[in-house]
Amino acid sequence: MRTTTRMIAQAPAAAGAGAGQTARNNPPRPWLVPGLLVLFSVVPALGGIARLNDLASGAEVTADTARFFDAPWPIAIHIPAAMLYSILGAFQFTPVLRRRHAWHRVAGRLLLPTAVIVAITGLWMTVTYPWPDHDGLGVYLERLV
Repeated sequence: MRTTTRMIAQAPAAAGAGAGQTARNNPPRPWLVPGLLVLFSVVPALGGIARLNDLASGAEVTADTARFFDAPWPIAIHIPAAMLYSILGAFQFTPVLRRRHAWHRVAGRLLLPTAVIVAITGLWMTVTYPWPDHDGLGVYLERLV
C-alpha cells in the first residue's frame, strides 16, 4: 500500500515536469544574453572593418593612423580574429546550443586559439606601436593587462 501511495504522489509531479519546467532549467529568454553580446560586438566590429578598409584602400596617412600603415600585419590579423571571437563566443552562452555538446566543443576549440591570436596581436601592437599623444601610462598598462 505504501508503494502505491508513493507512486500516486509522484505521478502528478512527473506528469507536469515537462510542461512546467523551472526557470533555472528553461530560461524565459535563452537568446537574450547572446543577442546582447553580439549587439555589443557590432560597434567595435564596424570600427575594425573601417580600419581594415583604410589599410586596404590606401587611405590618407595621418599622425593618428601612421602606426597602422607602418606595420599593418598585427592589426590585419587582430581585427578578424577579434570579430570571430566576440561573435562565436557570444553563442557559447546560449543554453540550447550548449546542450548540443558537439557544437559547444567545436566552438570552444575554435575560440581558444582565436583568443590567443587576439591576445598576442594586441600585445604586439601595444608594445611595438608608438603611443598616441592622448594615451598615457594608464592606457598603456590597461592594454598590457
